[in-house]
Amino acid sequence: MALSNALNFYTHEQLKSYTHSTLAGTLHFSVLVAVTGSRDRISAKSTVNAVDVAFTSTSAIDKWECRATFAGQTSGVGIGLLIGSGNAVVSGIETKFSVPYSALTLGDGTYKISMYVQKDDIWYGG
Repeated sequence: MALSNALNFYTHEQLKSYTHSTLAGTLHFSVLVAVTGSRDRISAKSTVNAVDVAFTSTSAIDKWECRATFAGQTSGVGIGLLIGSGNAVVSGIETKFSVPYSALTLGDGTYKISMYVQKDDIWYGG
């Protein structure tokens, strides 16, 4: 019998603020990431085998990715398991994706889930 994998968002809602500077000026934007529902632990059991994640940004972003690493390990853009990604997100529009138990292939344990967004070839997040 498989043990439960914990999806560690630290809180069920995270607001991250960023400052993006270009020759055209400085843009302050934030990304709100929320786990929908009350689940922070998933397992192979069919009733709890995925968790839904949603995020919005106060500014349009070019790309995004969500990564999973074991808690305490190095994390960053391109590091860990890619559990969600996409292109071009419009400001204020909610983007949703689901993280299935089968995506957590590093084994049972507590995972740190990190969201990264790209704007004008610069990655933000962590």
